[in-house]
Amino acid sequence: MTEDQVNKAIKQMRGVFVFFGVLSALAALLYLFDSMNDANYLILAVISGVVAFCYLMAFRGLGARNKSGFTYARVSSIILLLGFPILTVFGILYLNKLGKAEMKNALGVG
Repeated sequence: MTEDQVNKAIKQMRGVFVFFGVLSALAALLYLFDSMNDANYLILAVISGVVAFCYLMAFRGLGARNKSGFTYARVSSIILLLGFPILTVFGILYLNKLGKAEMKNALGVG
């Protein structure tokens, strides 16, 4: 991968992670409000909150290009793998890109 391809991949990942981070945070808030009537929604609120935290930390870490960004990006890509059928493709692509030596060097891991 060239430097431009690495920058483009990081920019694309950041866009997807912030989008799903905001959606997950909104879902966590909605589940939290629903948990006042049914305690089962509290578990969903906590899970959505953790997922939102991972996505937003990946967004922040990829922008700073540090090791924690690499770690959170891998975790977030694994979470995307669980989004059958469409999001699985993004998860596979991002894990493949994160495995390349150029990406690891750009994020300070390799």
